[in-house]
Amino acid sequence: MPLIFVGLCLLDLAAPASVLALIFVAVVLLPIGAKFQTNDSAYEDVNAARQGFAKLKAFDAVVVAKTGTLTAGKHSAVATHAFSSQVSADELLEIAAAVESKSDHPIAKAIVSVAETKGLVGGPTARDLRAIPGVGVTAILDGKAITIGGPSLLTARNLGLTVDQLLLVNDENSRGRTVAYVIRDSELLGCISTADAVNEFAASRVASVQRLGKKVVLLSADAQGVVDWLAGELALDAAYGEVLPHQRAEFFARLQADGKKACVVGNEFAPDPHGNEQIASSLEELDWIIARASRLRAKLWQNRAAVAVLFLAGIPMLLGAFTDASSLATLTYGAVLISLSSALAVVQVHSMKR
Repeated sequence: MPLIFVGLCLLDLAAPASVLALIFVAVVLLPIGAKFQTNDSAYEDVNAARQGFAKLKAFDAVVVAKTGTLTAGKHSAVATHAFSSQVSADELLEIAAAVESKSDHPIAKAIVSVAETKGLVGGPTARDLRAIPGVGVTAILDGKAITIGGPSLLTARNLGLTVDQLLLVNDENSRGRTVAYVIRDSELLGCISTADAVNEFAASRVASVQRLGKKVVLLSADAQGVVDWLAGELALDAAYGEVLPHQRAEFFARLQADGKKACVVGNEFAPDPHGNEQIASSLEELDWIIARASRLRAKLWQNRAAVAVLFLAGIPMLLGAFTDASSLATLTYGAVLISLSSALAVVQVHSMKR
């Protein structure tokens, strides 16, 4: 519409009243419309990124979870090791699958999946399944208590490994494999190792956080050898393993003892009863905040510069036109430039949503 009025003015076909109407629309209504337009979801999207980035800047360290955050959270069982002469490797896997069959945990699903592949399901059903936070699960199978869990399970049951068993477990951990121990009553039957693929974008997302001067720290209940392997793969600043949920408060107290502030990333920490702020539910969300905030800063400066040029170019035209009543074209050009400055602001805000 402004361009039509410009053409009419150049052809002396636009009446002064039409030009004044154009000025009203361009200088008054369009900026008001722009204000309303920037209050929609696009503006809220941009504002969320700004707020998230502002929160991130207040912290010195970002504590991340392992499963589903740095890794894909899709385990696959890769090896079964029987430690007792009472069971074979297949029998160990069958026992574990019977207990884990109703669990939604990624390790449980991996164990059941490989057992199904080998035809080791369909036997006695476990009952009284109960989860032990940070340790594992326990159930009754054939009248005996079966407990499956990580290294903290051995500590809780005061069970040790032989030298050969310890070397085997350390070798599995050094490859990034999680080891689940299987105990029947008080006897350690063996272990099953599972592998979880590293999130393909984790390294770049960790690096984007570190470029902001933040330390990235891994906190997990998994074995120290596993988190050390993962820390090496992703160039993390620090990694702490075998930290159970009830030990996190002490961990964060030590981490922040020198006045440093830490936030958490990953659904494993939500909700956090220790009051640590969750800055994002995943690395993907955190990367979105960082990338969007960086793009936002560039867009804002670009927007400010373009709007300033258009507005400053339009004002002199308007003022010059009022000193010369016959200069309707100049008046219209000035109004159009100011109108474009407001329109550009709207376009820029919406472009940030993409």
